[in-house]
Amino acid sequence: MKITSIVIFLFFLSVGTNVFMDKGIGLSNSQLLAHQLSPFWTMGVGEYFMLIFLLGIIIGQPIYYNIKNKERNEDGSN
Repeated sequence: MKITSIVIFLFFLSVGTNVFMDKGIGLSNSQLLAHQLSPFWTMGVGEYFMLIFLLGIIIGQPIYYNIKNKERNEDGSN
């Protein structure tokens, strides 16, 4: 329960930081709400590449280790 409350607190803290930063650059409330509800509309090309790269690492690493373990098991070494 403590970990869940800490995660929720950090989530609201990060949303609050984003809201204050958007307010600081002079966005209206409707633009501010749009940025919070759909972050992919506000991402640039470099951020999309970074997102794809990180997802590739997260998905690719287990696949790589699974293939490596299958090859190791087929060789007879355990």
